[in-house]
Amino acid sequence: MTKLRLLRLALASLVCIFLALPLLSGFASADDGLEKPGETPELEDILYIIRNDEAPSGVVLHTREYDEAAFYWVAPRLEYYVLLIRKKYPAIPLVILSHGDEIRSLTTTMTSKYPDVHDIIRRLVEKQNVDFQICGAYAAMNNLDESAYPGYVNVIPSAPSALSEYRTLGYEIISIELTW
Repeated sequence: MTKLRLLRLALASLVCIFLALPLLSGFASADDGLEKPGETPELEDILYIIRNDEAPSGVVLHTREYDEAAFYWVAPRLEYYVLLIRKKYPAIPLVILSHGDEIRSLTTTMTSKYPDVHDIIRRLVEKQNVDFQICGAYAAMNNLDESAYPGYVNVIPSAPSALSEYRTLGYEIISIELTW
């Protein structure tokens, strides 16, 4: 190969890398105000949704963990995913549905123990129009009722029934899980 051909090949490679950077960063840049959390195991599922030209009927981000503190790790990912989806589909219905031990961290009495979690959830509900729901049946099993939760948390009768209804309505359902 001649030096000129090698130089052209190197330049073409650099251009390809430069053009691919937005895709490699998960469609987010500093200008977007999106800060990618350290771990995003569900990102491929989110990218599948936003790469399609046709939006699904809605999206449910579903959590079910056996750790009260799970939202400490999960809430930043939820926020990132919601912002990515909102960027592509600003009006799509978005639901976060939770029915595990993590719902205990969302009670009003736990606000001071998990302030960042509560801030993120409140921001998603108030600024991103997310319907944040928890399973009332699971809450009752933990001796909690609707009055234990702040106004931005909706207590619904049954998460499994709601998931079934969302599937019937054509919503994409993505399970959000701990990564350890």
